[in-house]
Order: sequence, then structure tokens, then C-alpha cells
Amino acid sequence: MKAHMVPGLTHQVPHMIETVILGGGSWLAKFIGGRIAKEWRGIKETLGRIESTAKVQAENHLTTIQANTSQTNVLLEKVVDNQIELNGWLKGRASRE
Repeated sequence: MKAHMVPGLTHQVPHMIETVILGGGSWLAKFIGGRIAKEWRGIKETLGRIESTAKVQAENHLTTIQANTSQTNVLLEKVVDNQIELNGWLKGRASRE
């Protein structure tokens, strides 16, 4: 025995089911896509911060190296002068003996 249905509704029920499935699927895809886009924006922001921090650190490192190099050169010149003086003293002492 057939259940009593409204004429014409029998034809529309499959279309309603399709609409619900497609609408739900579209909503789910949009929801997941939104989450992925949000995550991607966060990752890009983090990478941008890492990049800017690395640039600042590299500049600071270069500045430090340049400053230390000039100080190192001054110290090395003093070592060379002291070594020359020590060599002269050793030669003088050796020639007396």
C-alpha cells in the first residue's frame, strides 16, 4: 500500500535531498577552506616576523664584527710591537752571553 503523499511532492523530494546534500557539502567546504586560509595567514605572518628578526640579527652581527675587527687590528698591532721589542731584547741578551 502506498503512503498518501501530496501530488508533485514525490518528484521534488529527491531534489530537496540533493539540495540539502549539496548545501551541506558547500558549507563544509567553505568552513574547511576558511580554516585553512586562516592557518595559512598565521603561518605567513610568523614567517614574516622570523624574516625581519633574522635581518635585524644579521645587521647587528655585521656591525659587531666590523667593530670587533677594528679593535682586533689595534690589539694585533700592539702584540706585533711587543713581539718586536721582545725579539730585540732576546737578541741583545744572547749577544751579551
